[in-house]
Amino acid sequence: MQDARRAGIAIVAMVRSSDNLTTRALRIIPDRLIVHNEIIQNEASSLYGMKAERITVVGIPHYDKYFRGPTVPRESFFRKIGLDPRKKLVIYFPICDYRMRENVVDRMVIETLANLDANVVVRFPPAESVTIAGLVKPPAMIFDRPGYVFDERIYGNRELTPEDDERLLHLLAYCDLVVAGPSTAAIDAALFDKPLLLVDFYPTTLAEAEKIYEYGTEHFSPILASGGARRAKSRDEFLSRLHEYLTHPELDHAGRARIVEEQCWRADGRSSQRVVAELLAALGHEGA
Repeated sequence: MQDARRAGIAIVAMVRSSDNLTTRALRIIPDRLIVHNEIIQNEASSLYGMKAERITVVGIPHYDKYFRGPTVPRESFFRKIGLDPRKKLVIYFPICDYRMRENVVDRMVIETLANLDANVVVRFPPAESVTIAGLVKPPAMIFDRPGYVFDERIYGNRELTPEDDERLLHLLAYCDLVVAGPSTAAIDAALFDKPLLLVDFYPTTLAEAEKIYEYGTEHFSPILASGGARRAKSRDEFLSRLHEYLTHPELDHAGRARIVEEQCWRADGRSSQRVVAELLAALGHEGA
């Protein structure tokens, strides 16, 4: 972007995630900015002084394929990856080490979920560490570790494959509950109208600075305010919410719809087309 600016070449940039403008600094102001939703549009204006006419809201392009829905029937998919089609499915997206001074949560949650009479899939992040040292994987639980590894010697040197994303699509479509921390998994769950239980409890008493920090950030506050997710602050509350959601998945449907409306802007599967239209317009091909 710096080289382009010096060379007089127009710059079209895109904000890729909801936290990019508040937890990071936009060091170069592009000529045009593509964003997912009006929340990020307002951040670009209020925090960086960008004029509204230079910002285009398109929705979330990555979700376009999700509106197609699953291509493999539930029973076939479950059997293919080793799940019991007779039981419900819970997906756990780990907190990850970087969200805490010391990750004491992920192991505790996995051990708690292992006692459920349900299928449990732990969907690890492709490029972040999750400390569960010494944990023996429960026999009825699947550890899904997505990502193509480019270099085993360099942690995080990996990327999701189309097959990884296709598997996630099917897991989300067929699951009955999503358990997660303050991550984009919250939007994933809402998009598929799946109950979302947020983990915010700990095995020992911790100071606030040692807890999961992102619950207090600006980008996650709309999720908490939506009414579309429940935040468990004790193990008893966590277990109670688990069983409540598995029994009544319709709970908090309106709040999840609000998350989709605010975060996805247009849930119509055409976000990628809007990105292409913006790029063509920048090239002077309006209406192409």
